[in-house]
Amino acid sequence: MPEGVLSGPEEAVLRAAAERGDMFASWRLGRALLAVDDRAQEARRLLTAAAGAGHREARIRLAWLEAGRRLYDADNRPEVDRWFRRTAASGGHLANMAAYRDRHQEALLRDLAAAGDAYSAAYLAIAAGHRGDTDAQIQWYARAAELGHHTSALLQGGALEGQGRLQEAEDVYRRAAAYADTSTWDATAARYRLLELLRRQGKPVPVDLQHTEPLPPQVRGEATHTIVATAVVTTALVPFVQTLAAKAAEQAYGAARSLVSRLLHGDRPPTTTPPPGPAFHVLHDPRSGTRLELHSERLDDEALNALTLTDLEALAAPDPAGGTVTIRWDGTVGLWRRHVDETGEGS
Repeated sequence: MPEGVLSGPEEAVLRAAAERGDMFASWRLGRALLAVDDRAQEARRLLTAAAGAGHREARIRLAWLEAGRRLYDADNRPEVDRWFRRTAASGGHLANMAAYRDRHQEALLRDLAAAGDAYSAAYLAIAAGHRGDTDAQIQWYARAAELGHHTSALLQGGALEGQGRLQEAEDVYRRAAAYADTSTWDATAARYRLLELLRRQGKPVPVDLQHTEPLPPQVRGEATHTIVATAVVTTALVPFVQTLAAKAAEQAYGAARSLVSRLLHGDRPPTTTPPPGPAFHVLHDPRSGTRLELHSERLDDEALNALTLTDLEALAAPDPAGGTVTIRWDGTVGLWRRHVDETGEGS
């Protein structure tokens, strides 16, 4: 199936899970159906169920639809309603789309930020900076960081430094440096900024910061690679993925990610620090020849939850024609999918 389009069997799987109360299935099916003109009401019902269960992205999409209704009279203008539905169904950041709606740009961004969209809060911070309102800029960067846009914490710290509010900047960098995933660019950059700020003030530098490397290229504005680590790990694939699915069924998503980490990095000395940034790994089953692709930045709760809806044995079965089978996460529909390369060299 093409990206972003559900097959009949995939829709049936999601519908059954949504009817059982699966928040992620309601979100995935609702988003997919938004783009279908005669199923918009059904899509809204599914998204409302997901939002009510705590799914932030469903809440953001509903806020976008409500803003279109209120600000652009979308209910009575079919072409406007269709545009708002299709953009809500897309995988893009709605903040980018809001930024081009000149007449109601700020109102759209505020509605999205209120619903929990980090990118909209970051856009509002940038806009505040352009008009010279540093206090508002700092507040919006703080909100964006709170919502998960970690680069905004660095920008908030920089704005605080610019105002001479060094203790507040220090506190922001300390929080940013303590992110759960300390291998991210943002956490690494926060540690270095904290180190520099402490040195400029003549304050003692903690031992764990003393050997922090300079800012990585991404923070300095230089070009970076999306993938910074690639490895092929040999394992019996189906039992491993079944164990992940069992953890996901218990909603033990952190435990599932730890399991992946142990498999991928089990032979790394405890003193070795993983390279900052996203990593890409391929798990290869030597018996079947099937491969599973894992991107560290995409292995979120939704991706793990989707394993519970997947026929793993069918997905991982060898290709009768001898092609290379690769299982990948398709974030546009929120499902794991099987790809077969008939050349036998991977897809």
